[in-house]
Amino acid sequence: DDVKHWKPAAAVYLHAAKVARVKPEELALVAAHDWDIDGASRAGLTTGYVARKQPICSPAMNQADAAGQSLTVVVQGVLALSA
Repeated sequence: DDVKHWKPAAAVYLHAAKVARVKPEELALVAAHDWDIDGASRAGLTTGYVARKQPICSPAMNQADAAGQSLTVVVQGVLALSA
């Protein structure tokens, strides 16, 4: 409500970073929606895609930095990016 925009507007993800007091590039979003991945990516966040009902992100959207079939696999992939 504070942002007055809906996801996937970049302002929503940038607001989350501001509230968390971190730079956008220090924040990661893991989601099962390609539009959420697209918005977070456009805001500069690291992204992880859990392929639940949709096996891949739409080619029209920014692709996730890490992807997999389970939350555990995706989080491990996101963490590996900073290693």
